[in-house]
Amino acid sequence: MADRVAQLEQELHYWDGIVQANSRNPNAFVRRGMVQFKLGHVAASIRDFDHAEKLDARLTPYLWQR
Repeated sequence: MADRVAQLEQELHYWDGIVQANSRNPNAFVRRGMVQFKLGHVAASIRDFDHAEKLDARLTPYLWQR
């Protein structure tokens, strides 16, 4: 279990970097939101999904986690 959490935290760090490098990339926010969701960071995941939706409204039907 600890290994899985560590892996997810590494993924989160990766997507944080992608979001910082390209804050107009809706896919980066969706992917980071998915990692946040898996880590149990529900409020953070919702913020990422909401931001992705603002960048590209076509994503709305696919954001089932929200």
